Amino acid sequence: MTQNKITFLTTFLLILSFFSCKGQLQFFSFLPEENIKANASSTYSPGCAPENLINSSGLDGILHDNSMNAFTMWHSHANPDESSAFPGTSIGKVWISFEFDAIYELHEFWLWNHNQPGYTSRGLKNVVIEYSVDGKEWKTHSPDNVDYWIIPEASGLSGQQPSLIIDFNNIQAKYFVITTIGEKGNYGDDYFGLSEVRFVLNKPLLKQNALSITGTNKVIKDPVLAREYRLYVPNGIAYGEDQIIIQHAEYRDTVQVSATEM
Repeated sequence: MTQNKITFLTTFLLILSFFSCKGQLQFFSFLPEENIKANASSTYSPGCAPENLINSSGLDGILHDNSMNAFTMWHSHANPDESSAFPGTSIGKVWISFEFDAIYELHEFWLWNHNQPGYTSRGLKNVVIEYSVDGKEWKTHSPDNVDYWIIPEASGLSGQQPSLIIDFNNIQAKYFVITTIGEKGNYGDDYFGLSEVRFVLNKPLLKQNALSITGTNKVIKDPVLAREYRLYVPNGIAYGEDQIIIQHAEYRDTVQVSATEM
């Protein structure tokens, strides 16, 4: 049987979620760096610019490093004055803003807190998340019980997993702002920092007849939504009938997969 491998010029970093129907897999892609402009209320040095939040510096798959000089992260000035990113957004000691090249429907938001060894207290703690389609009218996305998010402190160790993953419920946005609230807004330091963020898009992908896992002889033959991509699966979690993926992923952080015609 001949297999015609489908190749794509761009490799997407995708997130895997499972549905109840047999054999159905859905994949979501991260918004690429070239579609985002990042800005911040202040920056400690050119090596710690807000662009580090979107350019994958320090990331190995979905695990972030613990750079000693924070040159793979964003880092603020000391004791910054309060300000706001836009008229109408919250005021705080620190804000980070992101502008997309178009309005996107967002599925999730991934965030890695500041992971500099010995200085994880600079990581953001209590933050407000606001978004807009035009940069003028703003909405707040918050948990059900409070009006702000609490970002867990990073470990300071290499291989830091995302500190927080937020369900966006497919909101539409072109502008996105994170602002600290409270006297400090972090875990007790005069500086502020963050390692990386990712915006997960909600959009359909190609439907193919099978999915093969590169480097193995394993093939999923049920219908799937697929492209050529890197597939992430949390270690040690079984998803119904898809044990074939989980067994392979238990020993690796990432699995390279590609769509094939059967």
